[in-house]
Amino acid sequence: MNRTTLKSQIESVFNPRNLDEDCRKIETLLRPFDETVHNLLKEGQYEEATTIFLEILDSLSTHYVRDEHFCYFDDMYSPDYPCDYMMEAFIKLIEAGSFPQTELSRLKEGMERIAQMEAFQDYGSPMAVFTWRQFLKQL
Repeated sequence: MNRTTLKSQIESVFNPRNLDEDCRKIETLLRPFDETVHNLLKEGQYEEATTIFLEILDSLSTHYVRDEHFCYFDDMYSPDYPCDYMMEAFIKLIEAGSFPQTELSRLKEGMERIAQMEAFQDYGSPMAVFTWRQFLKQL
């Protein structure tokens, strides 16, 4: 899948029409991406899995602020769940020594870029950044 098609598919998930209570529709629409990333990681297609994951976090972070997702939930931002599940899958592979160094470097750079976005700096979203930082402390 080319990057333009991937980005447009991910952007369609974050369409403002999909905003509802607790952003559950967005969470539901992210679930197939979660499954895809998990499958790609199992198949050893690390580059594609990393690309999809980082594109999702980028779009989530952008729309979280631009479309004011923080106005649609009380306790937990539902789209954080599939994103955190994806993050945990990467971490398991890294811990097992099965994740290539080149992709690990790209994942680190991407996560740092996401952590510098307004969504994380001002609102603490996406939760996957906290999971990632906690993992890095253990290394």
